[in-house]
Amino acid sequence: MSNIISNIKKNYLLLIIVIGLISLSLYSTLAMFTASVNTNDIVNLTASTLPTDTEIIEYERVSIKAGEEKTVEFTVNNSTSNSLYYGVWYEMVNPSSITDDVIVAKLQDTVDSEIGQLSTGGSAKVSLIIKNKSSSGAIVNIGVAYDITNSMHLPTNRYLITETYLPEDLIINTTDTNKFNNRGAYTVNVNCTNAEARWDYTNWKLVVSSIQSVDNCDTTFTSRSDNLSQLIMDNVGTTQGDGQIVNEKGYRYEGKNPNNYVLFNGELWRIIGVFDSNTHGKSGQNLTKIIREESIGGYAWHKSNTNNWSVASLKTILNTYYYNGQNGTGQTACYFYSTTVPGNCDFTKIGLNATSRSMIENVTWHLGGRSTTNATASTFYTAERGTTVYGSNSPTTTGYIGLMYPSDYGYSVLASSCARTTNLSSYNSSSCGGESWLLKNGYEWTMTHRTSNSYNVFVVNYFASVGSYNAYNGYAVRPTAYLKSNVYVVSGTGSITDPYVIGI
Repeated sequence: MSNIISNIKKNYLLLIIVIGLISLSLYSTLAMFTASVNTNDIVNLTASTLPTDTEIIEYERVSIKAGEEKTVEFTVNNSTSNSLYYGVWYEMVNPSSITDDVIVAKLQDTVDSEIGQLSTGGSAKVSLIIKNKSSSGAIVNIGVAYDITNSMHLPTNRYLITETYLPEDLIINTTDTNKFNNRGAYTVNVNCTNAEARWDYTNWKLVVSSIQSVDNCDTTFTSRSDNLSQLIMDNVGTTQGDGQIVNEKGYRYEGKNPNNYVLFNGELWRIIGVFDSNTHGKSGQNLTKIIREESIGGYAWHKSNTNNWSVASLKTILNTYYYNGQNGTGQTACYFYSTTVPGNCDFTKIGLNATSRSMIENVTWHLGGRSTTNATASTFYTAERGTTVYGSNSPTTTGYIGLMYPSDYGYSVLASSCARTTNLSSYNSSSCGGESWLLKNGYEWTMTHRTSNSYNVFVVNYFASVGSYNAYNGYAVRPTAYLKSNVYVVSGTGSITDPYVIGI
């Protein structure tokens, strides 16, 4: 009898093992990314899948005692048949919001970036540090997000990790930053006796470490060499990926795919160029103009089918709901098409966050128009900044968010690929427009209206030319903005895999 019981136990155990292996195999076929973690109390990052509508598939909850720090090391593997973008994110559980007492950052000597792109079969090894400087315990969620495009739409309260941790013993807060010059406009050199010191540019603070005895700390402010606008202007004429920086009515990125990627609002945007006050109205300032890489959806330019941007429903969508990260669905401005198809204007996830809003300048947008599409980039540029409008349309307006101009599209092609005498109406997918980094699929709105009637607005067509269509149509919208003059480059080279990370 004992032998029979023993055999039953063995068979039962074998059945459990087989079932476990089958379950593991099923899970492995579903996982887009896998990640392994090496810490004292974390087994892996593949144990949970978040039930959300975002592309977040793996996370782990980390508990940290008061005064404790933990290192989290893991590998992100792409086991799919597609090239994928990934980003490591964190979420504060306890406390429920970001605090200076809990640091979540990439270790300075980590092997790979915490944000990037992986080809099929590729992997990235990332090391993070979580440090709790408070007097009570903390809980943090660490996760990996992915997408087949370069936009990762994280839910509220989840943030991509973009900062690098440097050890610190003492932080001296500059509560009145007016005493320390403009944020981002200067490189700060700190020299302390009997201690090590650095300037924390992200939080605009003095950080002192390895303290023995401190007599004094000398701090010197020097105009930054890594100011974003100045960096672009200084590189005029240089090759940038599959393109160049060219001085044509502004310092512009031109070509098929130049290195003009910037990480902004936790997603990829592109740099159109740097422009003076003749374009944006800020006297004596050179501002960097950026455009979102992907569309936020299709919306009517103006639901009432008039082409005056100063009162357009799309202006309200961009400068109220999108700019503030609000849900404007059901409001009077939110329409996909005319006034007959209500739109989805919930921007609580993809709208601008507070950090991004702090980097954007409130500028003058010129609204001059043209009567036809048969014009060169130069002719459009002059008309856009002119005063010729339809009827009583306003020639200018102010705001934080706008759209690209037809001339931006016209100049986004290198002159060597498209003669500057070519009309934008003659651009096509095989020549001129086909060599433009700004060209996307579908119809896309611009800022500029047609002056020969009250309802037409210029559009970049899916076949790469510029045409004009009724303002009530629902075409693609890519928000465009001017960054403040003191925005600087934290890291990156501007390529799609190493975009500029910016600060202020």
